[in-house]
Amino acid sequence: MNQIESKPDTAKFPLKDVFPNYLEDYINEYLEVMEFDVNAQAMTTILHTASLLDNRITCNYKGKVQKPIIWTCIVQETGTAKSAILEHHTDFLLKKDMENLEPDSTYICDEATYEALLKYSQNNRKGILYCVDELEVLIKGMDNYSQGNKARLMSLWNKKMVKLLRKGEAPIPIEHHKTNILAYTQPKKLASQISSEDFYSGFSNRFVYVEQYDKSFRFENDNTFDPKYTNILNSRFQKIWDIPPMEFVFSKEAASAFKDWYNGQGRKYLDYKLVRDYLPKLSTYAIRLAPIIHVMEFADLKRDDPNREISKATIQRVTLLLEFFIEQYKRMLENRYNNYEQSVLDEQNPEFKKCYRALSEERHYKYGELINHFKSVYSKGSMNSRIKNKALFRPSGNVYFKVVPNE
Repeated sequence: MNQIESKPDTAKFPLKDVFPNYLEDYINEYLEVMEFDVNAQAMTTILHTASLLDNRITCNYKGKVQKPIIWTCIVQETGTAKSAILEHHTDFLLKKDMENLEPDSTYICDEATYEALLKYSQNNRKGILYCVDELEVLIKGMDNYSQGNKARLMSLWNKKMVKLLRKGEAPIPIEHHKTNILAYTQPKKLASQISSEDFYSGFSNRFVYVEQYDKSFRFENDNTFDPKYTNILNSRFQKIWDIPPMEFVFSKEAASAFKDWYNGQGRKYLDYKLVRDYLPKLSTYAIRLAPIIHVMEFADLKRDDPNREISKATIQRVTLLLEFFIEQYKRMLENRYNNYEQSVLDEQNPEFKKCYRALSEERHYKYGELINHFKSVYSKGSMNSRIKNKALFRPSGNVYFKVVPNE
């Protein structure tokens, strides 16, 4: 494990500070050979590791007990090798799934209804990694379901027992379940996919968001992947796979360190409501991420069983990861807001959009100038509401400037 860097790049996953060396080397090898994005690789690795753990494994912080259930959304453009990253970084779980002989059980899937997730959790001691190629597909599928499936899906974010209900059959209790979600979307789709209602209901805050780090063109090179990294990784993953059901617990020093960090973040974001409201969910994620980072570290040690107690050093690494998620959440909000402005413009009629694009991005306009500019499209009363819409025009003293740039 490397020493914690003093000035991390907040847009980049803190690989050196959080992951043990064998995972860092594996990810860097794919970065060098295939130019796989580091953020996407790291988050896929976290979800994959969480999915290797027995679904009866829990973690306890001051009586708050959580399972390592992680829902994440990777925000990246098309053509960024997400399918290849998923294939390479979940290969161990995929092979275990092929060997799985339990009826009505699967460890990984790319399409499922709420009922199917419950059904395939019945005889499943590991849980399910649900890979969603487009977040939009998941959300629309849930929203369009006549019984409000999104609310029911949200129930799987918690560890409490759920019941599988089938017409004409007795309810089937599913005591042990663990559904991890790895979803993807594009920056320009965030505004349409994450609604204001999703913030109010808590659906959006159940996810951690990670944006693609390197947006440059991926050039081909002459490098080849060294299979030794896969061999090393698979031996570590097998150790994690073999961990029996157990409850991990924060050490006294770890609990104190996390308390201090969390309270500090609360003071820091006291006046930033959306981030402040996100912090309680991140507190829950701290309890969920702690055993994942803990077993990653254990897998590289020469011992048969992991220590039940999670150390202060591990929790410090978890809090670094949470700080990264906070920055990524802020970037998600910024992407959503920027694209919200574009969506507001897209909703206007073609004549308005034509006049809007004719406005210069370099100058400010007086109120009367805007009324006159759009007089062929809207009356003064109708135009007034659009001038006051900050998604279209931003006031600066007694003048206004356009918000959405020309494409």
